[in-house]
Amino acid sequence: TITEAKFDPLHAKYKKLEEWKKDAKGGKSIPEEERIRERDLGHKFEEFREEMGEAKKELDVYYEQFKQDLETEMRAFGSASEQLRKDLADNGPYSGALEPTQAFGKIAEYKSKLATRREKETELRHSMGVFKIQKDPQKDLKEVDTELALLNKVWEHASKWQQDSGNWKECSFKTLKEDIVSEAVAGHTD
Repeated sequence: TITEAKFDPLHAKYKKLEEWKKDAKGGKSIPEEERIRERDLGHKFEEFREEMGEAKKELDVYYEQFKQDLETEMRAFGSASEQLRKDLADNGPYSGALEPTQAFGKIAEYKSKLATRREKETELRHSMGVFKIQKDPQKDLKEVDTELALLNKVWEHASKWQQDSGNWKECSFKTLKEDIVSEAVAGHTD
């Protein structure tokens, strides 16, 4: 390796230094501690390499475990998203017996649940990027989003109709202006 290739020149320098010390007769010799480190360099590097190999094996195991956990979490996320869609279909504000304020409350509740699911989807997408996993956005969440937008529109019309018709009920028939009523009714048909 590149690192090991640097050992030979280092050993050569120590050898030259030792020879120079002998030729200088009486010059300071290399401390024993340093000589031991120089001699053990190859052995220590081999220990380091083995430790790095073990660490890589552990990382590979953790990588696979994390990937499996992510895949499990993605399946659970898909099931939870499907359940949210089904819950909206079963318990959403579809009944005409509801008051618009109740319907808007339910819509807000589902929008909050949808926002939570979207945050989780973003979090999962980030983790998926680590493993280069490609997955389309959750279809169930898109359907919930579309359905909530339509329900909101329906209940806005219902609320406006309730307000308009309530005003008409309070006035006498003679004072009711036909053109205003016709215009309001036409506005609710779009």
